Amino acid sequence: MTPTLSAFLSGAVAMGFGVAGLFFLRFWKKTREELFIAFTLAFWLLGLNQALIDLANIPVEERSWLYLLRLIAFLLILLAIWRKNRSARRSVAVALLIGTLLNAINQGPEILAGHTPVWWKLILTYVVPFAVASYGSYAALANRD
Repeated sequence: MTPTLSAFLSGAVAMGFGVAGLFFLRFWKKTREELFIAFTLAFWLLGLNQALIDLANIPVEERSWLYLLRLIAFLLILLAIWRKNRSARRSVAVALLIGTLLNAINQGPEILAGHTPVWWKLILTYVVPFAVASYGSYAALANRD
């Protein structure tokens, strides 16, 4: 891929994140729902991250300090879901149990061998069970009403 095409596509992705943030801002203005402002800020952080990666010419995002922006964006979303979810304690417990088990299976040999784990995989292995448990709780509550 040529540098010009790469810069163009990176800009398009950053713009997409910005536009998505604007949609969530509009929903927040109508409802004042905390979850929408968290998504707004998260998408804008992701757009800023994408733009800075291209402007700073960083080839491997996971190994740079800019990855922290992406992590903060996802943590904002998780925090908003946790605050919105009535049964978040259960979701956190499920995420800790299942995430630890999956990390032991997927990255255990590398960690025991003294290699540095792939951080984004390590974090996502906890995020996915949390999101699934949270959605399951929400769906169960929605069906009960």
